[in-house]
Amino acid sequence: MWTNVRKKMVPHYWLEATRHEDAYQRGIADVSFVQGSRVTAVERTETRHGWMELKYRGMAPIRAGTICKIDHYTDDQRIWLRDKGNAGGMTFLMLQLGRSFLLFDHIDCQTVGLVTSAELYDLACWHHDGLDARGLWEAINEFG
Repeated sequence: MWTNVRKKMVPHYWLEATRHEDAYQRGIADVSFVQGSRVTAVERTETRHGWMELKYRGMAPIRAGTICKIDHYTDDQRIWLRDKGNAGGMTFLMLQLGRSFLLFDHIDCQTVGLVTSAELYDLACWHHDGLDARGLWEAINEFG
């Protein structure tokens, strides 16, 4: 998922992005990024820094009422995203569910993995079939 996101977003929508693996800080998000709020071929202005946790699930549960559990989405990750977001940081969870990509802010990501797939789509601040880089950039600007 990281490879796909990086290829779509850097350098056209994110000026820089770094993948994180941290053995010392529990729950730290997978990716830090720098996003320009206005991007053209000539100029990039008003940059903002953000964090994104990346999760993948191959498909939604077959039964509509079944909870859509997300492997390896831990309480530490939820808390990290919530606390960083509450402090004013721009933090998101992006879930790839089959071919769909869903983006959640630091508040709504708290219930991801605890609700049905239909409820996930209702909670998401943005979703798209396939990774739409421009749409993701716009959603981050709007909800970040």
